[in-house]
Amino acid sequence: MHIHHTFDEFFCAIDGEFLFELDDEIIKVSKGDTIYIPRNVRHRFTYDGETSGTLLVGLTPARDMEEYFADMGKLLTNKGMPDMAAMQILYKKYKSEILVSLMK
Repeated sequence: MHIHHTFDEFFCAIDGEFLFELDDEIIKVSKGDTIYIPRNVRHRFTYDGETSGTLLVGLTPARDMEEYFADMGKLLTNKGMPDMAAMQILYKKYKSEILVSLMK
C-alpha cells in the first residue's frame, strides 16, 4: 500500500484484469476500465488475470515524473523484489510513502 501527496493517478486497463485496493475498498479493473485515484488515497494493485496484462497510467500534475520513473527503473530489475529501504527513500523524495507490502 502506498500514498502520493502531490499528484493524482489514473489507470486504464488496456488488456488483462487487475485488483486495486483504495483505502479499504477492493475494485476489479478489466480490459477497457479506468480507475481514478486522487492524491492522499492509500492504494495498491496487483495483476489478477491468466495471461499478460497492460495498464496505461497517467499522473497529474506530471511535474518531475520523468525523473521519478527513471529513478524507479534503476531500482526495479528482474531479480526479485527491489530494496525496500531504497524504495522508501525514492518515494519520500517525490512526496509519497510506502505504507505496507505489496498485495499477494
